Amino acid sequence: MSQHIIPVASPKAGRVIVTVGYDPALHEAFMNLCDDDGEPSYTSPSGIGVGDIPRLVQEQLGIALPLSVIDGVQRDVADLRTGAIDVARRMTQYNSDGTVSEAVRW
Repeated sequence: MSQHIIPVASPKAGRVIVTVGYDPALHEAFMNLCDDDGEPSYTSPSGIGVGDIPRLVQEQLGIALPLSVIDGVQRDVADLRTGAIDVARRMTQYNSDGTVSEAVRW
C-alpha cells in the first residue's frame, strides 16, 4: 500500500503521526493516527475513498492536512489507474509543513 506519513500538532489529539494512503489490494484509502511513541490511536473504517481523507482528518484532528499530502495519495491512485505496478511499494515522509523529507519506492 502507498503510505504518506506526516507529523502534526492537533488541537484535538496533540502531537500525532498521520499515515494516509491507498491500498490497491483492497481498493480503498486509509488513515491511521499514532502518538509519538508509535501507539495507534485511530484507524479509519474500511471502504473509504481518497476524497474522505480530508473530512476524517478534520473530524479526528481538527486540522487540514497540507495539500501536498492529499495530492500524493491522489497521484498514487492515478498512477494505479494508468497501470503502475509499484503503487503498493511507495512511502513518502513529510515535514510538518508538508514538504517531502524522504520518498522511497521498492
